[in-house]
Amino acid sequence: MAAGLAAVAALALGLALALRLPNLGARPLHADESVHTVKFAELWTTGRYTYDPNEFHGPTLYYATLPSVLAAHRADFAATQERDFRLPVALAGALLVLAYLLFAPGLGRPGVSAAALLAAASPSMVYYSRYYIQETFLALFTVAAVGCGWRWLQTCRRGWLMAAAVCAGLMQASKETAVVAMAAAGAALALEAGLRRIRRDGPPSPWPAASWRLWLAALLVGLLTAVALLSGGFRNPQAAVDIVRTYLPWLQRAGGATEHIHPWWTYLSLLFWTRKPDGPAFSEAAIAGTALLGLLWAFAARPTTRQATDRASLVRLTGVQALLMMAAYSVIPYKTPWCVISLVALLCVPAGAAFAALWDRLPAVARVVPLLALLAAVANLTAQAMHAAGPLAADPRSPYVYAHTDADILRLQRRVLKIADANAAGRAMVVKVIWTDDYYWPLPWYLRGATSVGYYAAVPDEPDAPVVISHSDHDEALTEKLKDHLMTGFYKVRPGVFAQLWVRMDAWQRFLERRKPGDEE
Repeated sequence: MAAGLAAVAALALGLALALRLPNLGARPLHADESVHTVKFAELWTTGRYTYDPNEFHGPTLYYATLPSVLAAHRADFAATQERDFRLPVALAGALLVLAYLLFAPGLGRPGVSAAALLAAASPSMVYYSRYYIQETFLALFTVAAVGCGWRWLQTCRRGWLMAAAVCAGLMQASKETAVVAMAAAGAALALEAGLRRIRRDGPPSPWPAASWRLWLAALLVGLLTAVALLSGGFRNPQAAVDIVRTYLPWLQRAGGATEHIHPWWTYLSLLFWTRKPDGPAFSEAAIAGTALLGLLWAFAARPTTRQATDRASLVRLTGVQALLMMAAYSVIPYKTPWCVISLVALLCVPAGAAFAALWDRLPAVARVVPLLALLAAVANLTAQAMHAAGPLAADPRSPYVYAHTDADILRLQRRVLKIADANAAGRAMVVKVIWTDDYYWPLPWYLRGATSVGYYAAVPDEPDAPVVISHSDHDEALTEKLKDHLMTGFYKVRPGVFAQLWVRMDAWQRFLERRKPGDEE
């Protein structure tokens, strides 16, 4: 069995890498991605990380990026490229596929194979594995925590419980929504414990009788893991308090104090069927629908062997956890599409179990039917993933594209840097970015090649500078104030948001003098 699992793991890993690694720098950086590049730059250049309980989430993403940037031998932040940042996320997405090996004793080789292949091809998991945000790391550590916890329940070995605690700490150090997954796991465990007492339909594995000391040790291991990362190596003790304090602003956003308000069925639609106007349909029903079948089987089955009983128990634990997380995310008005990948990652377990249950019940000759169905599902998911990560990577017709940066920002970047290069100050030329609030992202990423950029959340008293980039809402105010400037054009930043480029006449003249015929922006 070990050799067969290794072969399947290699196949699933190869598929995962093939879908996640190509052309990581082709898509413009989302505003959220650009925020995290700047937060990483602070860690990289100062060697220190300071957790902000109000924004930005945890640092696992930034620490994982250090090897990528160091291996690329980047001289400074201006020299970094999109691929440097997205590479560690893509690798984490591929590593997640291998995490299903933790469930091998419960799922068996057929179940693990199906779960890993479905996860490798999932379009949402592929797409957001190419995104520089924390969600893929959260999904990875969630699956790993559940897998290690499951192994502890099966083996009674304390090392598995401590490994689960470390993974839980990494979840918390990745993103605050880890608490939803943890609470759902606890509720699923309590429900399963109750069912084990009521139902006596098979020989279950004896669950370990953990003392309060063991639970306390696991809690401390998890907290120490989270605090060690969030405090920058225990250099900021305040982080131990901020782990709790962070939920004050996030609860306000969850309650509706945000612009990210969407209908309750948003995640349900992403899982089963969604289609934007003029866009193709996307569906992960091959995973979610099969997972529901697996969950129904787990509740209805009357297993007669320990392996079958353990498999049904595993499916109920992971399936109920995923459903409870779905319910929580659906009730909360605040929604962003990348949250769906933790649900998909968990649902791959009961989906794999459904395939394994069917496989085990069929004679060898008939097993070609579920095998062909699995291959068809993986092929369909792969086609969707390639479309989402390829031609629709920044296209609003894709359900995974959310307030994404427009490619027009590259034109703005080129124009500003060419103006700077044409003037005496060069890249040290003063540039003022004047916005309507602090959300001027992703401009700091695209202006990282300029060294004298100032950012303003409103029109300052003295807006004059050789180059001014402003929100289009400031057109009238800046027309009055920038008498010696020429407004040279509009640039689309993201849907509904436009920037204006103002250039002082002397800087503009020097730019035109050096501009060659046929020069593109």
